[in-house]
Amino acid sequence: MQPFILATLFENEDFVVHSVSDDMSVDLTSDWSKADCTAAFDTDHYEITRTAGTQSFYQSGLTFVNGTTYTVSFYIKDGTASGETITLMVGDTFYDGEALSEPVVSTGSYVKHEFNFTAGVGTTAFSFQSDFAAGNYELKNFLITS
Repeated sequence: MQPFILATLFENEDFVVHSVSDDMSVDLTSDWSKADCTAAFDTDHYEITRTAGTQSFYQSGLTFVNGTTYTVSFYIKDGTASGETITLMVGDTFYDGEALSEPVVSTGSYVKHEFNFTAGVGTTAFSFQSDFAAGNYELKNFLITS
């Protein structure tokens, strides 16, 4: 079972629905890619833990429609690290692309965040990027919709 459900429905050849989701209620961490971090499942969320350098928790090889505006939403909170800054990136690779709005700073309780982006030619990746010294943050209910 893949964490991302890409649904494309056509009605008279018009694009109707496109979504990417992982509610993180079951362990699908192996379906995500990681750079300088690990991801562990814990009851209803993932814990993203630093192992080195700048951390990237990401999905690549996604399909977006050029020129379409998407909404990204997720919940995030402190884990063993507090007040961590996480930057959301979309682009053609997990480490290259455009940052969505301002970075998110984790807090002591889950906070829902939503951002919009317009897919460009070659937009195929989405990543959570951070650069904290130790510990982890918690993430759940990830969703991208158009």
